[in-house]
Amino acid sequence: MTKKVPGTAREAPLIEAHEVEKTYRMGAVSLPVLRGVSLRCEPGAFLAVTGPSGSGKSTLLHLLAGLDTPTTGQIRWEGQPIARWSDAERSRWRHRMIGIVFQFYHLVPELSALENVMLAGLVNGRPDRKAVRAQALECLEAVRLGARLAHRPSQLSGGEQQRVAIARALVNRPAVLLCDEPTGNLDSATGGAVMELLWQVQERQRVGLILATHDVSLAKRATRQIVLRDGRIVGETSS
Repeated sequence: MTKKVPGTAREAPLIEAHEVEKTYRMGAVSLPVLRGVSLRCEPGAFLAVTGPSGSGKSTLLHLLAGLDTPTTGQIRWEGQPIARWSDAERSRWRHRMIGIVFQFYHLVPELSALENVMLAGLVNGRPDRKAVRAQALECLEAVRLGARLAHRPSQLSGGEQQRVAIARALVNRPAVLLCDEPTGNLDSATGGAVMELLWQVQERQRVGLILATHDVSLAKRATRQIVLRDGRIVGETSS
């Protein structure tokens, strides 16, 4: 269980990066992407990671999700380095505790909206299909797609597909939601509606939200903003 740090009003972080560096090597060429990045996200906090394209935002979110490993430094969950876990343990943790929303929706085209959301619950190993279906319905209602359950991705607008992706990310009731440019593939009006929905979900369910975006205006509602440039943190503000 996450507890408050003794002697402070600040809660212990759910997830944190500690002095993380990531370098990709292609033959004799080394490409440093992240350089000594540290951040933390407490329960219910909203953290925005901003910076231009190529600054390392997506790489950072992939590391936080355990989809990739740092070259040096640690990703910690409730104080425990996830690198110490087996691949199977990291996979179970990611499915149960982390929700991920990408810029591109990554929906299965042959499945309906309801089936796409249910799939995330079933992959998580939950044996009760009826319970998974009920949770998927609840999540789709929460993102206002209750009337589009049977529609396949090709029958949905871009904004609707992203809302399905959000419902899919929420179906296992994660503690932290990682969003990588979730509005980058949408027009400004649709993107604004999607972000409003994410903010409502984050506040209502007290989910930790880490949003990577190049759009500074989207980050203004965050409780904390971190600016990345060339793989380094060059600024941090709190609201």
